[in-house]
Amino acid sequence: MSMGWTQTALAASVGALLMATSVSWGIPAQSQALFYSPYPDATLLKAQSAQLASDAIRLAQFGRIAEALNRARLAVQLDPTAPELWLILGSLQLENRAYKEAVPTLQEARQRDPKNANILFTLGEALMRNQQYPEAIEALEAGLAIKNDDPNGFFQLGNAYLLQGDLAAARKQFMAAIALSDTFWPAINNLGLVDYEQGDLTAAMANFEAAMALDETMAEPRLALATVLFIKGRISEAEQLGIKALQLDPSYGDLETLRINLWGSRLLQDAQVFLQRPRIREALFQARLSRQEQGEGL
Repeated sequence: MSMGWTQTALAASVGALLMATSVSWGIPAQSQALFYSPYPDATLLKAQSAQLASDAIRLAQFGRIAEALNRARLAVQLDPTAPELWLILGSLQLENRAYKEAVPTLQEARQRDPKNANILFTLGEALMRNQQYPEAIEALEAGLAIKNDDPNGFFQLGNAYLLQGDLAAARKQFMAAIALSDTFWPAINNLGLVDYEQGDLTAAMANFEAAMALDETMAEPRLALATVLFIKGRISEAEQLGIKALQLDPSYGDLETLRINLWGSRLLQDAQVFLQRPRIREALFQARLSRQEQGEGL
């Protein structure tokens, strides 16, 4: 099982190290402390910071973000020279939606390892979430200059262009991501978002269908496809798909969730009308009720 370091345990370990060092020199610890205080062993501190980082990652996997952040911050304090620790801390801040905190943390990681593509990609996402789109594009392009075979890097760059309103550039990046991985459904889905905003409902429908086929557990392409079918007048099919989408994830009945997922103004407007249909509203109510009951039963 994993060992969870606390600040107290860490301090005790460092204290034990200091005592062991003083004893090895054959000088009483209490006397030595009056004249010289040895530095903590760098190797041990690195090992401890690595253990803290490992614990932070495990805690995050179980949704215990606050505890994970505490360990990650302590890991950075113990070994501030390690860019990987800054990356872990920044990623956790990003997961916690602390975007303003994540940006300087990840910039510190970049400064310490400017050729690390993963740091650049994560920094790009943080900048994007912080609405710093030109800076996000610069970081993501720098990452892709180092690692040009990463479909997620192209996907995030496409998202940055999409948020900036450059649909043509966004399309180019999503297609580059798909060229690297034709099963990367988020890029296919977001290509459909571009199609819809450009008025090509047929292409949008095809991309939403392809994304849905690749992962049938995802609500987003299903609801997007339902909206297209609704606009095309295929009401019964649209409602069946929409109900299933909301059963999978009722948060997609919230327009703010759709905005966060980069739905454009045209698709948002049409989805808003679709979500007001009686069958859809009833399905959303039932889905939220079911989620609430499941949560209470845990």
